[in-house]
Amino acid sequence: MTNRDNEDLKVINSVEDAIFFATEKRKCNSRDVFLTFRGQNEFRWGLEPSLFRSYNGKEIFLDHEYQIYNEALCRAPEEFSKNKYTIQNLIKMQHYGIPTRLLDVTLNPLVALYFACVGHEKKSCEKDGALFFINSPKSSVNYEDSYDVSFLSNIAKIDIYTTHSWSSEEGMKIKYYSENAETSKKKLLFRRLDEYKCLEEFRFILLEGLEKDKGSYKNVGVGEIRYEDMIKYINSELNPAYYLNNLCQSEGFQPLSENFFERESYYLFNTLSTKVILVKPKLSDKRLVAQAALFYLYGLKGENSHFPDFEKFKVNGENKEKILNDLRDNYNISTSTLYPDIEHYAQELKEFYMSRM
Repeated sequence: MTNRDNEDLKVINSVEDAIFFATEKRKCNSRDVFLTFRGQNEFRWGLEPSLFRSYNGKEIFLDHEYQIYNEALCRAPEEFSKNKYTIQNLIKMQHYGIPTRLLDVTLNPLVALYFACVGHEKKSCEKDGALFFINSPKSSVNYEDSYDVSFLSNIAKIDIYTTHSWSSEEGMKIKYYSENAETSKKKLLFRRLDEYKCLEEFRFILLEGLEKDKGSYKNVGVGEIRYEDMIKYINSELNPAYYLNNLCQSEGFQPLSENFFERESYYLFNTLSTKVILVKPKLSDKRLVAQAALFYLYGLKGENSHFPDFEKFKVNGENKEKILNDLRDNYNISTSTLYPDIEHYAQELKEFYMSRM
């Protein structure tokens, strides 16, 4: 992760400052760079999805990612029934404030500036905020149906706990592995890979034996199997790519290429599993449109995790209220426009008239 927090720290005191810095940044960037923005109302916070955040020194959500994901689906199935991909479920959960592996960003620096200034409590509004300018290669932008997105989003479906009926407490849930949640998830991924390797070896053994006895399958009769049919069966039903395809699609993954196992297994488990990738979602929700939203999807948390290059600006806490008023009055950016539903409009309406008293 590369950032420029401490070198030549720039301070934003107005909307004009944010526009100036964003314009300069775009001038400096090459055509191959995709620029996104994120605002956070406390400068001290880092770039981290809600699932990874610590509370009183404990990562309370990370250990229970599988349970959180499934409880949300159980609680409000109608909210997720039309979704085809797991990433769509995660985006919907993020929408409602459920902890996920997603980090919201935007294409609009003024939307990010709004989030750098707004806060649920007055004290947080008075503290210095942060505005992040994040650079990603354009080639790294992913869509909802990409395999990389499917793989990383489906980490949410890995249960690091198993039920042991032989324990002193009947049906007690314990961890598969004693390490932290992310290490346990990676071990479970590798265990799956080992299962695919065994399947691959089994396939080759069958094919080798079949080739030796090829003559036995030439004649078709009662109780006999044609050689060509056996080859077709072994290369489909017992092919790890075919097997993995079925498994993945049942879990929300996309179809894999035929040579996936040989070509991509190392990349998948050793490189992709710890990446952070940019996802451009379908703008199927008014809020996504209003906020010009994109998401960074995090893989397994660890030392090898890599976030794109970014620059961090300080938003002066003393000027937050002035900035918010300017965004609302001159740029039509406010709570009700970024959250286009009646509840947020009602809230903004009340605050507006109460502020005039």
